[in-house]
Amino acid sequence: MYRKDSRGISAYIGYIAIDVISCELAFLFAFLLRQGGTPVTLFRGLFFSGPADFNTDLYRDFFFGIIVFTIMNDALTDRKDDPGTRSFIIEMRHAFFLSLALTLETLAFLFVFKVSVVFSRLVLFYFLILSFVIVLMLRTVVKKIRRKILGKDAYHRRHILLLVNQEETYDCIEKFRREQPDVRVSGIIFLKNVSGVREINGIDVKACGLAEIGEYLTKHWVDEIYISSSFRNDETVEKLLDITSVMGITTHRQMYFSDSHVSQKAVETLAGDTVITESLRIIDPVQLFFKRLLDIMGSLIGLEICGILMIVIVIPGILINDPGPLFYRQKRVGKNGRVFTMYKFRSMYRDADLRKHRLMNQNEMDGAMFKIKADPRVIGSGSDGSHHGYGWFIRKYSIDEFPQFLNVFLGQMSLVGTRPPTVEEWQEYEAHHRARLSVRPGITGVWQVSGRNRVSDFETVVKMDLSYINNFSIGNDFRIIAKTLRQVIKGEGE
Repeated sequence: MYRKDSRGISAYIGYIAIDVISCELAFLFAFLLRQGGTPVTLFRGLFFSGPADFNTDLYRDFFFGIIVFTIMNDALTDRKDDPGTRSFIIEMRHAFFLSLALTLETLAFLFVFKVSVVFSRLVLFYFLILSFVIVLMLRTVVKKIRRKILGKDAYHRRHILLLVNQEETYDCIEKFRREQPDVRVSGIIFLKNVSGVREINGIDVKACGLAEIGEYLTKHWVDEIYISSSFRNDETVEKLLDITSVMGITTHRQMYFSDSHVSQKAVETLAGDTVITESLRIIDPVQLFFKRLLDIMGSLIGLEICGILMIVIVIPGILINDPGPLFYRQKRVGKNGRVFTMYKFRSMYRDADLRKHRLMNQNEMDGAMFKIKADPRVIGSGSDGSHHGYGWFIRKYSIDEFPQFLNVFLGQMSLVGTRPPTVEEWQEYEAHHRARLSVRPGITGVWQVSGRNRVSDFETVVKMDLSYINNFSIGNDFRIIAKTLRQVIKGEGE
């Protein structure tokens, strides 16, 4: 699943907030320069009547009116370029025209309502200068901080492979570095073998030829692929698109369409180029915002409950039944192949992973997933797994899952999604299995609330997951969460 970029929301809302803060600060400093006083008395006069250097209702009203004027001006600004990638000269022009517009609008307001005699012209002059300087300064600083954070945040940055001709590779890499700071070019792929070339402009060549590319995409972390327009009408590219469509990998094709695939398509701008984006599901940024907001709110509530359960149930249970670590940590594979550490309360004996290999012949799942109902590795289950001890209890009521709310809070998982496979299971995935991880994995999902104990075919699990992805909605997430809560209360977690 791919989040469609929206300049009206995702690219501008942060910079509008910066402009509002900058202009408010500029007005306060302008008032202090003209009228005197201290920041403390100014603050008291702004929000409380009485001891105010901010001494008329007109100044106070204008302070709050700046919010409306700034948002209005930014909303009417031309949106052809991303504020995060503007050059310094263009940013200077934007800051100047914003400051000038606010000043002229204020003058017009004072003239129309005939209150100019009580409003200092010098305050407006100072505001014009200071707003220009502060807007430009804060925008420049925020962009530098954003680029620095994105440069260090390897986990959450979009990782993209470039499918380009060898002669255009260097310029394409530079263009992404310059114009698309939220994207990390993680590798280069070529449709034909290129002898002796292992690295170009600091980026490794990951695969050459369709077969090698398909193998690489199946086993490695890949979010998206950028395809140069030089491969227009190339039959090999069409075969590659068939593979990426099955895997659920998002592709961006520069300047041309193809109607031979069932993926959703959208026209976007990437690194200054017009591309055709294909993905299993292209999600509206508003929906993605509310899904993440739901995750954050749910994870905070879940972590509070987790702390209570740990004190009341888990610590006594572990000390009595199998003294050792409270938490079980395991490497799992998340969205598009990202590997992260998933946390659970330990419900199995400490040697559970070693004993798993001896139990593989009892696996009740067909395919790349391991599950047995009477698992002797569960604490208190006995040698044949038939006893219902402490481990069985916390699994039955899903208590062992609560530490995963930390993974949700960190953005590695979601409340609702697909279950993350182990690294060993991921290595066994076929191409079409990979599509189930085109979204963040979840604590719960369609499989969990659809009688998972009765589902023994991994292909059925994949179909359920793809159905969730293709029919995603916030309302559906709420329905899955409600079903999950009912199952937890009834003790149907195992």
